Amino acid sequence: MSDSILSEQDGGILRVTINRPDAGNAMTDAMARELTGIIAAAPQTSRMVLLRGAGKDFCVGRQAPPPPATAPEAMERRRFSDIVFDTYGTIRNSPIPVVCVVQGRALGFGCAVVAVADITIASEGATFRCRKCCTTSCRPW
Repeated sequence: MSDSILSEQDGGILRVTINRPDAGNAMTDAMARELTGIIAAAPQTSRMVLLRGAGKDFCVGRQAPPPPATAPEAMERRRFSDIVFDTYGTIRNSPIPVVCVVQGRALGFGCAVVAVADITIASEGATFRCRKCCTTSCRPW
């Protein structure tokens, strides 16, 4: 387990915290893989997963690696996307409930995570956007 994704067993609840508050809890690919593994293994020891972000935001999106200098081949593009789609699928298909607690921003990857969770509880100050760059084409929910 890294310091960027924290997990703590609390009886039947697995408490998972995205722990990069200084970066708005932006999710790196390594963090997404780790989160996927934690949630996939959770049913062995837990009755539910409680997922939240440390600090003022839930997750401001994916901190993707820099784009390649040349256009990537199809398989390379697929591997880039599979990282996040694996996370979404693992949450959506978990045999135990995944509950997200959202404060602050849930953007891009963070918005998709809360959308596929079984239950999302949001503070009054929570905002959701499908992409970090959306300003006029999407409205905050």
